[in-house]
Amino acid sequence: MLRQKINEILDELERITIHHLDTLLQTLKQSLQSDTDKCLKAINGLKKIGDAMINIEKAPKDLSFIAYQKGLEMGSQAETVLKELTVNKSPSVAFHKIPGIEQTLSDFSTLGKIERVETQGNEIVLEQKSKYPHDIRITSDKVACDIRGICELYLGDILILDCNNNRVKLLDMQYKVVAHADLIGSPVDMCTISPNEVAVTFAGSKTNKIGQFLNAKDRQIVIGRKLDFKHTCHGIAYLNNTLFITSRTALYQYVIEGQLVKKIYEDTSLTDTGIFNILTCDVSYS
Repeated sequence: MLRQKINEILDELERITIHHLDTLLQTLKQSLQSDTDKCLKAINGLKKIGDAMINIEKAPKDLSFIAYQKGLEMGSQAETVLKELTVNKSPSVAFHKIPGIEQTLSDFSTLGKIERVETQGNEIVLEQKSKYPHDIRITSDKVACDIRGICELYLGDILILDCNNNRVKLLDMQYKVVAHADLIGSPVDMCTISPNEVAVTFAGSKTNKIGQFLNAKDRQIVIGRKLDFKHTCHGIAYLNNTLFITSRTALYQYVIEGQLVKKIYEDTSLTDTGIFNILTCDVSYS
């Protein structure tokens, strides 16, 4: 639709330009016809005087004088016409484009800005087209894998949380496990902090109030610092140097260093089900 609209605008500009050209050519044509008529009139007048001069010697003197004066007058008119034609030489037509029009178009890097738009309500329908199973087990796994979190890193590698084996695993772009690291507990959620860093929350009686940072680079996973909280930790998300963490009943806002900013929301009726994941971070800071 955008390309069609641009083509329509260019077509309209071309149509107007051609109309101006046709108008100018018609004006020049009329001017040329006027000059041609003047020349023909002068030629016819001079021809008539010339014919009259042939037998001027036989005509009465008064008629000869009139013919002589008429000849001078017609000659003067012819000279005037010639001078006008000399001054008003045949004009040429030149096209001068609008200054900067090409530069203006070349200054645009794209046809428009592309951004993500969140759709409200039930307007988006997700449909599975196909699936491709990949085995992420490693020989040292003691039980079946249970994936609880997944993040894509800057270069396309993928980190996944294996809750049952208390591990985080690094997959390459062919979904092969290239590295893993044992964690302090059973991981339940994860979010990206930087191109190669993630934050993880844990479940369990001893670890459900802890968050930990992991760094994956050069096919290695480095266990980083951990944060202790006064509430259970389930869902976690990151936005603008801020962590958003859910307990079973509330949503909290923290700075990245771990200091509590405020409790954003709480619903004690959610004790049984709990707030486990944060799907979006479109939150208000007021």
